[in-house]
Amino acid sequence: MSIAITYGTFSFNSDEPEITTSEQFTFSENGDRERRQVKISISGRVQGTNPNIGAESIRSAFLADDQDLTVKKDGTTVSHLTYTAGSCLRGPKVNSFSFPESTGPEMAVGGIRSYAIEVELEQEMASPSRGDVVEWKESTTWQDGSIGNWQVLETIEGKAEVWKTGDFKAYRVTQSGEALGRTKYPDPPSPLFPSKLIDKQPIERSSPEYTIIAADGSVRHARMYRIRWGYEFADSTNSLMKIEKSVPGEWTPK
Repeated sequence: MSIAITYGTFSFNSDEPEITTSEQFTFSENGDRERRQVKISISGRVQGTNPNIGAESIRSAFLADDQDLTVKKDGTTVSHLTYTAGSCLRGPKVNSFSFPESTGPEMAVGGIRSYAIEVELEQEMASPSRGDVVEWKESTTWQDGSIGNWQVLETIEGKAEVWKTGDFKAYRVTQSGEALGRTKYPDPPSPLFPSKLIDKQPIERSSPEYTIIAADGSVRHARMYRIRWGYEFADSTNSLMKIEKSVPGEWTPK
């Protein structure tokens, strides 16, 4: 059996280091596992004509953060010990690097050199019960045109004057809302009445929000993506009003 560990472009000698991991979870308000914090410990001994040179090569490689960490057994990737930077909210980042022994053969040419490395990372956990969208708000407003068109003139002295300028005005509906995504901007909904659309607000994508989350005595920053939308519809008849009670309906996270 052969174990190969690679960090970025650096590869350890086969079967030289040992690797152990520990995981800690944080939970959302509804009890779902939300994030996973992983601590990875790598330890071993460099042997050779000058092990100090080999140890320094390892140290130089692990000064770089956000590198892929890959573990293979007999050429096959060990999935639960392999972490790519692209799959992490934070890291992999080297938390510590040490040479725990520094006496006797540890410093001699032709001896050995012990090392210990600790790497940390944080990952988002997929939850089928919650999905990527964590917040969704949409509202519709309805304006009945059957009351006609009226104008009001308020005077300095005397009573206000009110008169009717038309028997009908346009029936109008506005549809507006916003949503918040955990890993990306959510897709805005389609217009409720495409054939009656008279105005469409620009889709607004805000800069990612960094919300401080306190859990288990630690503080982390969660990146969230907010999007806003708005549509306006109009019709000369009350066709839009006939389905008022069925909109917007109940939203279910996907």
